[in-house]
Amino acid sequence: MSERRPFSSAMYFGGVISKAADKSFIFARPTAFTPLFRFPYRKIEAFEFVPGIAGGIAFGTDDENLGSSILLTF
Repeated sequence: MSERRPFSSAMYFGGVISKAADKSFIFARPTAFTPLFRFPYRKIEAFEFVPGIAGGIAFGTDDENLGSSILLTF
């Protein structure tokens, strides 16, 4: 019997925030939602951008009684 995994997550590109000359902020929406990462069978509950030349993204899961994990993209 296979283990049941009811969770699934995705991270999408949500746009770009930039600063205008008058020091206000501008939000540019994407023309289409584009998935950057997909996580079948995992419930992503946290992510952190890691800066620097060797940086990336750290993702964290907590799938209740199914366990937890951390994925580093760098």
